[in-house]
This record gives sequence, C-alpha cells and structure tokens, in this order.
Amino acid sequence: MGQFPLKQCDVSHGIQLLNASDEKNTGKASLVLVVDDHELVRKLIVQVLETADIATLEADSGEAALATLSERRGDIGCIIQDMSMPGMSGPAIIEESLKIDPSAKILVLSVDDERTVLQRLQDLKIAGYLEKPCDSAELVQKVTTLLA
Repeated sequence: MGQFPLKQCDVSHGIQLLNASDEKNTGKASLVLVVDDHELVRKLIVQVLETADIATLEADSGEAALATLSERRGDIGCIIQDMSMPGMSGPAIIEESLKIDPSAKILVLSVDDERTVLQRLQDLKIAGYLEKPCDSAELVQKVTTLLA
C-alpha cells in the first residue's frame, strides 16, 4: 500500500488508552465508522480499509456519527474520528460517542501536533492516535488490531 495522509504517533502521555482486555470481543462488532467532514479524506480512508477487507460506515458530521453509532452500536468495532470537524468538535463527538457506547474503540486522527491533541483529549478514553500523514499499512494494522 502507498503513502496515506496519516502518521502514527505515541499516545501514552495523559490519555487513557483502551486496552484490548477492557473490551470483550464477541466477534459481531466488525464495522469501522469513519468520521471526517472532508469527503476526499473520508473516501480515501474507506477505500484503504475496504481494500483490506474491512467493512466501513461513513459519517460526515458529529450528528451523523452519533446517529449511526446509536443505530448500529453492536455492529461497530472501531470509530475513526477526525479531530477538526465543523459544528460539533472532534472531542465533543468522542465524549458523546462514549456516552452511547462506553467501550467504544476510538482511533483519533489529526493534523495537529501530538501535544495539542493530547491536551484536548486529556480526560477522554481513546484506543489510539494517528497523526496525519501516515502510511496506509499503518492505518490498516491499527484498525485490524482494534477489531481483533
């Protein structure tokens, strides 16, 4: 796979990370909800994941993401959440997502530097963080791990 606009980053500084042992995997939650307001980026993420045989759902806003999560909660194994969203912010979407599903595995994406993102997400429980850009193989590997 080629270069994709994401770059993996360490998130061990002040964010509660969701451990694999925190979630009982029933094997049913295999969909990935991709939340990004930029259609081109969202479609590229979906294409990368679907090329790797990972089924996806899409949302272009916080409201759409929360509605989809409410409707398909038991089917969604991972949420890929962009931090910079119009209207409802990325952190607000994450907070509301965790109210709907406290065990949600949320992978955060951002063009912001790690320190800025960590400050914004200080009290939220996330499964990981990827800084844009990154190799598509890194994205697939991270999502596959979260779905396992």
